[in-house]
Amino acid sequence: VRNSEILFVKDNTDNRGAMAIICLHGTDISNILFENINVGPCGYLTTLFYTESIFDIPGNLALPGEIHDVTFRNITQSGGENSKLIRLSGWSESKKLRNITYDNVMVEDQKINEKYPRTANRYIENIIYK
Repeated sequence: VRNSEILFVKDNTDNRGAMAIICLHGTDISNILFENINVGPCGYLTTLFYTESIFDIPGNLALPGEIHDVTFRNITQSGGENSKLIRLSGWSESKKLRNITYDNVMVEDQKINEKYPRTANRYIENIIYK
């Protein structure tokens, strides 16, 4: 996804975000790039996670697959009380979030880094901030 404007995201629940990747069936999701995107008010800025069901759709995480090699590059976000939120949730030791890069991601004129607040669990590996 490149060169985009996200005007707003009305819902602020933790399973939705301006830029979201949700793994429902153990699908392999990799080599994803979000680049040159301006984001207005939103619930979560980014959310990446595995789930057994979403929107009343059941999934099957017994199937192989994982989320890895995802890059957010040149992202700017402004406005909105909760728009700074980031969720990173792997499923298990065999279904981690791996190699997630935040490269020049600015939230209200501040570049995010490893100290940036986020909701995360123990099944994440190699989160990179540039």
